Amino acid sequence: MAQFKDLGNFARVLGLMALLALLIISWQWQPQVERDQEQRNRASANDDMKSSSAGIAVAPGTAFTATKSVHSKVASARSAPLPSAAPPIPLDAPALGHRASAAQRLSDLQRMMVATELAPLLVEFQRRAAQGDADAAARMREIFDECLGVHLNQADRTRAQLVVNYPFGPSMVGPDDPGRMAAMEIGRMRCRGIIPDGDHRTIVNTLARSMRESQQLAADFGQLPARVRSQPTWHPDPVVRARLQREQAVALLREGNIESIWEMNGLPSMATPYSSEAWILAACAMGYPCESNVFFTSMWCVQFGAYCQVSSFPDFIRLAYSARAWRQTQAHRDDILARLRAGDIDGLLRPLDQPGDGE
Repeated sequence: MAQFKDLGNFARVLGLMALLALLIISWQWQPQVERDQEQRNRASANDDMKSSSAGIAVAPGTAFTATKSVHSKVASARSAPLPSAAPPIPLDAPALGHRASAAQRLSDLQRMMVATELAPLLVEFQRRAAQGDADAAARMREIFDECLGVHLNQADRTRAQLVVNYPFGPSMVGPDDPGRMAAMEIGRMRCRGIIPDGDHRTIVNTLARSMRESQQLAADFGQLPARVRSQPTWHPDPVVRARLQREQAVALLREGNIESIWEMNGLPSMATPYSSEAWILAACAMGYPCESNVFFTSMWCVQFGAYCQVSSFPDFIRLAYSARAWRQTQAHRDDILARLRAGDIDGLLRPLDQPGDGE
């Protein structure tokens, strides 16, 4: 049996080497970051590209899942087919790479938040991933995810498409609002040199494939959130469904770093009695960089003209919630933090015989 296990690991290593080579080679054709004028022309071409897709409205004040990005939900709901995902890596599979230090991981997240262009960071993360850095591969996935969202949200955005009829946020601004126009430009600049040329279907498939390959790489190298993200969370049998989600939550809580606590917001309510927003507030309180998040510029402000002045998840939740719900979510945040400090993992989970609804 041990021989078969060794052969399986060897096959994973070979497959991983092939995937990494393919991922790096596939981006060799991308223009160099330094060729500014050519990239400006490419960005302009991307901005003018025709898109057959329409916007999706997500009402504020409802639970939203930040790590399972809105961009991904938009992509999956539109007509362009996405490449099929690889089988999930077991949570306890041997790591084929290494994790970056906590300081490096925090630095990477902070630099991604404030970067005016993501292409130089992508080059750095590709180099580090080639050396087995699981967290660099995870950041690659997030870059491709963001730029897929930029393309979907902004491709062929005419004045008529930018005007929406949903009463989002404390106030809404029109398509010519300077803040909204600036938010669109932020997305274009951040993804300059990353969104490829081609028609809508080609762009979506290329970026989606790069997302999934990067996530697979991160999972193979041992990044727990990437492994959790690739796991199934639904099963027709509610008992099995609750067990699957609880196993993922236990693994994240045992790891206990800010990325794993942030990832808890993506687990359905069968695993935990707390809302996604409570887990987000807890991760922010623990040091996860929640300011200047591109979620607001690329999603709410660009698509809906709402929350253009909001730049942090706590402020967004406070504005989107009633005063009572905001106080309750803060209390749940405090309870999460207290139980984490006490090492009370069971207290952070629903009992298996009392699962939530899984929504």
